[in-house]
Amino acid sequence: MKQVIYKSFLFLIILLPIKPLNAQNVALDFDGLDDIVNTTFIGVQGAADRTFEAWIYVDANAPSSNLAILDYGLNAAGSRNTFMINSDRGIGFISGGTNTNISSTPNIIQDNQWTHVAFVLDSGTGYLYFNGSQVGTGNLSNVDTPSGEANLRIGQRVTGGSIPFNGRIDEVRIWDVARTQTEIADNVSTEFCQAPANLVAYYRLNDGVAEGMNTGNTIALDDSGNGNDGTLTNFILDGTSSNWVAGSESVNPGTISTNETISACDSYVWNGMTYSESGMFTTTTSGVNGCDTVQNLDLTITQVLTDVTVDPDEPILTSSAIDADNYQWLDCNDNYAIIANENQSTFTASQSGNYAVEITQGNCVDTSNCFLIEIVGLNDLKKEETISFFPNPTQGEFSIDLKKYQNQATIKIYDVSGKKLKEQVFKNTNLINDNLVGSQGLYFVVIEVEGEVIGRFKIVKE
Repeated sequence: MKQVIYKSFLFLIILLPIKPLNAQNVALDFDGLDDIVNTTFIGVQGAADRTFEAWIYVDANAPSSNLAILDYGLNAAGSRNTFMINSDRGIGFISGGTNTNISSTPNIIQDNQWTHVAFVLDSGTGYLYFNGSQVGTGNLSNVDTPSGEANLRIGQRVTGGSIPFNGRIDEVRIWDVARTQTEIADNVSTEFCQAPANLVAYYRLNDGVAEGMNTGNTIALDDSGNGNDGTLTNFILDGTSSNWVAGSESVNPGTISTNETISACDSYVWNGMTYSESGMFTTTTSGVNGCDTVQNLDLTITQVLTDVTVDPDEPILTSSAIDADNYQWLDCNDNYAIIANENQSTFTASQSGNYAVEITQGNCVDTSNCFLIEIVGLNDLKKEETISFFPNPTQGEFSIDLKKYQNQATIKIYDVSGKKLKEQVFKNTNLINDNLVGSQGLYFVVIEVEGEVIGRFKIVKE
């Protein structure tokens, strides 16, 4: 049997709204005392556009003070980038000096509740967003972040003013462009499995086990691919606080989706499973850091029908494959040699032998079993008239009257498909008694004497 398999692949990064069962969203809990994540990311510099995003959860015991979510730069006028929760539980951004500070509506941040917050600097104008909705704007024309100062830190300010964050932080994203409100709102609830363009620092914070023993998990990976990982400092890393903890249920781990279109012959093995029918199939594999892979298979299976029927009265074989692209009859006794010009669905044998047909259907090729054809010549037919077979039909037992003693006679029994069921030699007898074993149906009995066919009978078993 020959098989040809055609494949096409399409790989997509799809942010699915349904959370995969195998994925886990993890966050970091900050104790409000000295927990901090120090990264090697220098931040977006100068007056360039930028966007900060994070999911935050303020602890009910957090004081009514400014709580720093992230910061980098220099504690000087227009030079730092403090994104924080204000003392009035609004959202704020401070760069220091004139035209460098904006605040949102107060009292929008509720304790013990996950919230998505974002800050955008767009051509000197600042915007604040709460769960994807704009809640504040202002003039930030004097923002000018110098190079060579403090790198990005999560959970604390670069120097004085705000106290360390008290609560949980997740999904910290830094972009070097001004994201639109639509872009922010469309992606607040889904992690990225592959960083989009302009996402220059990305801390999914899925690098530990929620509330587990994480003393060895002190690195917050930069999932932007830029390698600016963060180091956890002063965290206890065991238990329900100052540790890796469960993230927001509103954040759905992203999913990598791969689509394959495959055409195969007879069957196809995919992800350890054998498929013998066409259809759409899906498997989900758990990935690292919460990103699962959903594989979709559009499978077309071509089954080549290799059944052959044998004419009970004539030396004719007929392929059961309807409308195949090609038929080629073969001589099994000659190492499956091609029989010239025999490429129709039916084949008439000119001599006794074993024959098969090769079927081509689309890109699939398969070969049938070999079927025996025994041709009785005119002389054989005359001899057939001198012998008799009885009873016919039969319940199983039957007799063959050879009319005269034969030194050796051979009988061969075939089913309707041409499969030989039995061959037996009888010596020094003129009467053969035998039994037909098998289910009800049509059978053929061939009698040979000294290698020559002297009779061929069609019998019915009741």
